[in-house]
Amino acid sequence: MDRTITRLTSILLVTLLVVGVARSQMRSNKFGVGASGAYALSQTDRDPRSSIGGSLDITYSMTEVLGLRGSFGMIPLKTKTGTTNYQTTIIHANLGLSLDMAPNSTVNPFIFVGPAVQYIDPRLGTGAPIPVAAPVVAADVKRSLVVTGAAAVGVDIFFSEFFSMTIAGETSLPVSDRLDGLSGTNSKKDMFERVTVGFRYYFFDQAFISRMLKALEERYKK
Repeated sequence: MDRTITRLTSILLVTLLVVGVARSQMRSNKFGVGASGAYALSQTDRDPRSSIGGSLDITYSMTEVLGLRGSFGMIPLKTKTGTTNYQTTIIHANLGLSLDMAPNSTVNPFIFVGPAVQYIDPRLGTGAPIPVAAPVVAADVKRSLVVTGAAAVGVDIFFSEFFSMTIAGETSLPVSDRLDGLSGTNSKKDMFERVTVGFRYYFFDQAFISRMLKALEERYKK
């Protein structure tokens, strides 16, 4: 029993030692999963109101400077015209390339760009369909699936090899007039921006496991 406790304690101490000594980085083959909250504003013909959403996020480092980032989430975009409230629910998913500018640092700025898919459901704030009357266009207030794109800049802040916080600003590229249902020569092309704050857990990569096993081997040789 004492021997088991000693071994478990040794493994824990060695793990903590390796984590403390190692420099946090976006190494090749490192895979992370996490979740984030988002503050969003729409850019449409209606007056924007603040909206809160969330997403599940993944990262995968193909090399130290080039990786894949993706997210799947939902944002209820809120707008207002006069006394009438509107809410366009967007279920979005994206997956694209990221350029990691300081992959061997505890603070890693990055740029992201890639395609995105959005399921758009524009409605009144009460949840009822938006009435079709000029300048509202019937085709623009129907539920729709739109393929578009997204671009973001952000920073990863690593607390250890396993855990990081990510802060990013993202812009969704224009998706015609489907966010507000208002179209015409003087209407804006709808889009939205969001600021996200999330936390991510990283799974062991081969380099980390090799270092940990080597440290344990060296310890028990003594």
